[in-house]
Amino acid sequence: MFSPMALGIAPGATIKVTNKECVAYVLSTTHGRFNTDSIEVEGSKKITAPIKPGKFTFTGDIHQLMTATRIGM
Repeated sequence: MFSPMALGIAPGATIKVTNKECVAYVLSTTHGRFNTDSIEVEGSKKITAPIKPGKFTFTGDIHQLMTATRIGM
């Protein structure tokens, strides 16, 4: 499960994504706004939030039905 499920982030802010799964993982938005590429187990990557305000749903490559929302402020 993503934690938190919804996240308010300022446009252009840096987001640190940490993989707590037991396999490598890719996190991306459903509309291609960002993609972390592969994050190894217990590894982290930083991404930049989209500049355009709005809601962006993101998902992982392993659990595609598990989603969360980034809310642009």
